[in-house]
Amino acid sequence: MPSSASSVSDGPDLAALLATLDRYGVAYVVGGSVAAMAHGAPDVIPGDLDVIPATDPANLARLADALGTLGAEVPTETGEWQTDEAGEHVWVKDGIERPQRPLDPHDSETFDHSFAIALGRLDVYQPTSEATVRAQPRTDPWCGHGDRERRLVGR
Repeated sequence: MPSSASSVSDGPDLAALLATLDRYGVAYVVGGSVAAMAHGAPDVIPGDLDVIPATDPANLARLADALGTLGAEVPTETGEWQTDEAGEHVWVKDGIERPQRPLDPHDSETFDHSFAIALGRLDVYQPTSEATVRAQPRTDPWCGHGDRERRLVGR
């Protein structure tokens, strides 16, 4: 059997990314395809790990430390978030290079990036509701060392 998420899906090393965030005590919610996969969605192959962190400065400082350990660099942005006619928040690439915004634990918007790192792409999103702001460290068994995680990462 494969030993990591990358060998399972040719995507991110989910176990290593999640372990790093946990080791630093980052409070976050997993979203996107990984969340769908964890809830049993069929035929989901994650291309990245989407996380929505709690936005208190102490948590964002821990996230910045974890990102530093992972070798994440703030990317140059060539687009911006816009609201479409249906009210959806969408990223619009416009080719205009914007100055890099250093990570600032007192400004959660500076963490809203897609980071390409050795373990795969890690996308950090802004919370869209009060519920995600109150994120807690993961305690669900699938997120630790439960049977479902072993299936998730191929162990």
